[in-house]
Amino acid sequence: MNPAAPAFQRIFKNPFAFAGFSSTEPHLESYMRLDMPGALAAAGFGPALTAENTPRHKTVVAVKP
Repeated sequence: MNPAAPAFQRIFKNPFAFAGFSSTEPHLESYMRLDMPGALAAAGFGPALTAENTPRHKTVVAVKP
């Protein structure tokens, strides 16, 4: 999921849609706050590459030396 995607931003700005969506995604808010590249770097991975793969999703790839 890509929290920065316009499709998800519309959901997040609508309290009713957000309540419905987050009821099936219990860790949604912590995921939205997660700095994935920072977490990967802290775990010893090299620079993370992030690419959008659908209008609502992204892929994050990093290699651990």
